[in-house]
Amino acid sequence: MTRWDRIRKAIHKRRREGPDDADLPGVPAEAEDRRPSWLLDITVALLLAVADAGALVGVALLLFPLALPHTPPPAGSSLRSQSVSLLPLAIIWFLPAVFALSALTQSRLRMPFTATVQVLFLALATLFSIGLTRALLSSP
Repeated sequence: MTRWDRIRKAIHKRRREGPDDADLPGVPAEAEDRRPSWLLDITVALLLAVADAGALVGVALLLFPLALPHTPPPAGSSLRSQSVSLLPLAIIWFLPAVFALSALTQSRLRMPFTATVQVLFLALATLFSIGLTRALLSSP
């Protein structure tokens, strides 16, 4: 019975005081609560903004010629599914998936500026993908 009492007391102590230094060698107890500096956060946000803008422009240049032949005449606005390969649709929706994963990663790393920039590019990429999907699925 004394063994269980010691275990229970140790668990209670860890919950009250946090983990011991012996449990995490080389890592201070407050390392989990720290976040990157504001300067690093803003720098990463600016670098990712430039990279994301380049990715959006690159995908637009590659996929707009593919989607333009499928655009409907000005009078028609109905969407009809036709035989569209899944490869263009997968390419179109890959970019928003990458932006969503990046925004989630940056928010888990506690980098609010970078996560905000990633969410804005996620919204732009989603609107862009919706437009290209409509252009691919519309009747000729």
